[in-house]
Order: sequence, then structure tokens, then C-alpha cells
Amino acid sequence: MMTRILFKNLSVFDVPEFSFTIKFPESLWMFRKVTKNQYWFVNKKNNQALILEYFDDIVYNEEIIKNELKNVFSVAQIGDYNSLVKCKRFVDDAISQYEWIIIDSGRKILFSCSILDKKTEKEKDNDYNEAFSILNTLKAK
Repeated sequence: MMTRILFKNLSVFDVPEFSFTIKFPESLWMFRKVTKNQYWFVNKKNNQALILEYFDDIVYNEEIIKNELKNVFSVAQIGDYNSLVKCKRFVDDAISQYEWIIIDSGRKILFSCSILDKKTEKEKDNDYNEAFSILNTLKAK
């Protein structure tokens, strides 16, 4: 028997274990907690996904994350947070994956969005801009 994966409709992501909120366009996005430390946000219209993962195995600081990224990153402001940004290319899968990393209460929070290469440049730009605009709603509580 096949198990049905249930997603909840979403307008504001406000979970007590995090000290931030994220706003999503009304009636377009849904989410599901997939594992102990991973949430999937999926756009109902185009199936675009934004994934939130958090790591609390150690107390993180900016230097630890910079070392993990091997100093290959850029810096961007998303909402109330400074983030370290990295783009990974998966040539075999024809995917670009954008990652925004913030530190929240000593935890590393990783937001990622994968974009298929087969899309047009305009579609890729739209997917990136949509993910980035959602992340710009990131507010500390």
C-alpha cells in the first residue's frame, strides 16, 4: 500500500523551534517536515522547492561555516540576517543549486533551491528571484 505524503498549506512559517518567521505568497506554497531537521516548501503551481535544513550538532559561528565552504561563497542580506551564499553545479544532473546559510542561536540554517538547466534563462531567473524574495521575508522574532 502506498503512503500518501501530506503537505500543509502555508502563508507564514512560524515554528516554535526557530527564532524567525518566513512569509510565503498566499495559497501558492505548502510545506512538510520531512525529517527531524528538514522541511520542504513546495510551490503548488510550478513544483519549485525551497528546502530548509538545520544543523545543531555543534555550536556554529561564521568562521566554522566559512571553513566548511572553503571560503568559496558570497555574502547576501536575506531579511533580518546576513547569509553566506554558494552556488553548486551538478553537471550530470543538469542542475544548479543555490544555498543560503545563516546562523540562528548557534545553529546552522541552510536554505537551498535547485533549478534545472533545461529551463529558459527567464524561467531560471524567475525561480531564483522567487526563492530570494521569499527568503527576504525572513524576520527574527
